[in-house]
Amino acid sequence: NPIICTLCASAGGMLAKDSVGKLYFKPVNTSKTSNALKIIKESDKIIVLSDFMKDQLVNNKIDSNKIIKIHPFIDVDKVLSENDHDNNSILYVGQITRGKGIDLLLNSLLLVKSDYQLKLVGKGNDEEFVKNFIKENNLEDKVEFVGFTLEVEKYYSECSFVIVPSRWQEPFGLIGIEAFSKSKPVVGFDVGGISEWLKDGYNGWLIPEGNIVRMAEIIDHILNNKEELKLRSKNAYLTAKEYSRSKFIESYKALLASTGGINV
Repeated sequence: NPIICTLCASAGGMLAKDSVGKLYFKPVNTSKTSNALKIIKESDKIIVLSDFMKDQLVNNKIDSNKIIKIHPFIDVDKVLSENDHDNNSILYVGQITRGKGIDLLLNSLLLVKSDYQLKLVGKGNDEEFVKNFIKENNLEDKVEFVGFTLEVEKYYSECSFVIVPSRWQEPFGLIGIEAFSKSKPVVGFDVGGISEWLKDGYNGWLIPEGNIVRMAEIIDHILNNKEELKLRSKNAYLTAKEYSRSKFIESYKALLASTGGINV
């Protein structure tokens, strides 16, 4: 599994895009990273959102006894949504970037045999790539690039399930819990902290990292097994209720109290 580099560095950088989309090397001040680790090591308590985040800190020589995991919260719909499981509608919500696996998702769709409708909601550096991919592969009747919208609730209500195809190691992946709160199961790659909430065979389908062939197979399976989809929708909603605001507050109160009897 990928881990955070623990070696010291005096120089570094990253690949970035210029205004016309051409990649170039962008220098990064690595001393900022070193300072961040120094501050973390000197802290009395460190809050993380997942076991994955905790493991990365431990790999960087952070005392595990100082690390406290508190899951984020999501406001859950008051009632279980009744999905329209016959509309074959798939939803992606998030940044339109390769880091979020938008290219992996699109390439997997080329292998899907069943009829489907995918809506892509979000914005990012790879919007032109997405538009060109849709056109070049004749997917105009199957894939709709919505772009950024404040009406994301509408798209949640219309879809049967949500895809989280991340390439990078998600620290947690809150978008999945958001989908669960709308009674939508999730298909996602097993990266970072995603497996902490996405339970294969229960509230969704967890796929080996970057395996677009398996993703296509799962999409075909879902579209042809609507009763299974319906069951996992219910389980998704039950999972979301475990990430309630009240549980978050109680966990945070317990943390504050453990630091020396702070009144909460």
